[in-house]
Amino acid sequence: MVSLNAANKNKFSFVFFSGLHAEIQILYLIYIRVLVLPPLIGSTTIHIIDQNDQTPTFDIRSIILSVVENESGTRVIAVIQAFDRDVAYPNNFVQYRLNVNLSDSDAIGNFFVASNGTVWTNATFDRESNNTSYRIFITAYDGAPAWNSPNGMPNTQDFQFDVQVIDVNDVPPGK
Repeated sequence: MVSLNAANKNKFSFVFFSGLHAEIQILYLIYIRVLVLPPLIGSTTIHIIDQNDQTPTFDIRSIILSVVENESGTRVIAVIQAFDRDVAYPNNFVQYRLNVNLSDSDAIGNFFVASNGTVWTNATFDRESNNTSYRIFITAYDGAPAWNSPNGMPNTQDFQFDVQVIDVNDVPPGK
């Protein structure tokens, strides 16, 4: 309910029968017409303040990627992007990090994630002596505490990467 005082004489109340969400419309213009003699005509603007109530979301939940064994150095293997429907900064500012609690322990030193969503390898993989696949989770998080967070944490969403190591047939056949 919104209440307005008109010259401290009359009090007007507006009742909205559905929620007002900044993600749908951020500005409402209300025209007021009171049928008295002489008629009273006026308007007011309601500006909705965005709350950090939207979670970053990915179009898909997981993906399978490949890396070729014996390639050295750091290499970009993916760039991911989540979308946050909040309309105002910092509520809609999405960043990324490697989720070390969910990722394979062997993967943590071999991959890293930049805050812009770029996923890099940080190792030379050997299919014969190391793992043939890795599972990593990347967490997208927005830039402000969630509206209902008791501990000031942002909204988050996890994305699963399964990375397979491709063999280049570098081991000669046995005798």
